[in-house]
Amino acid sequence: MPHTHTRNIYPQIFASMIPIEFDPLMQLSNKKGNKAPERFILRMDPRTVATDFVSQSCIRARGLLISPKAYEVISTFNIQPDHEVYQVKIEHKDKVMDYIWLNPTKDYETAIHYEKTVFSKYDFLNETTKEFRATNAKDLAGQLLDDTNPGRIFCRKIFLNDKSLFELDLFLMYFGVDEILISKALHKSLLAAKLKGFEVNREHVLFGYEGN
Repeated sequence: MPHTHTRNIYPQIFASMIPIEFDPLMQLSNKKGNKAPERFILRMDPRTVATDFVSQSCIRARGLLISPKAYEVISTFNIQPDHEVYQVKIEHKDKVMDYIWLNPTKDYETAIHYEKTVFSKYDFLNETTKEFRATNAKDLAGQLLDDTNPGRIFCRKIFLNDKSLFELDLFLMYFGVDEILISKALHKSLLAAKLKGFEVNREHVLFGYEGN
């Protein structure tokens, strides 16, 4: 989403400086076993400004492109244990800057208790919201990709079958869209550090536990 800190330029990173067929960025995934790229070189749109959180369209994997300052704040919290960290060079106008790509290697969609969790879908055409249930992640994705009923899927309260997620301050979860979820404590620290370039969805997600 365009942000005033970025002069409303989205995405800020518009092209990789490495040809796509040789670009290790394009080969990254959110699964374990990625081959560490020898180099990351990205070009930032000269019309925007450098921020602590950078939007991009070059890396297919889901993650965060952040400044060392932002990583310093995030790394003091309990990030999901399954993740990789890569050093990135970003060229912006006459400068080459150091950044970090935080790459989650596990999606916690399997931790959702689907039988208990109720999802909602906002219908763009009729401007109405309807609740529904999904049997699994594939079923949920099908709801999102239903061209006959385009809309946005969200969830106010997610029931989990894995208590360990309650201890995490940042993790990746798929529920209709790919979301990187953060705790209130981490959000507060990001604001206190006066980091630029990020927006947090104000629709808080509550978590409940349903398991043994």
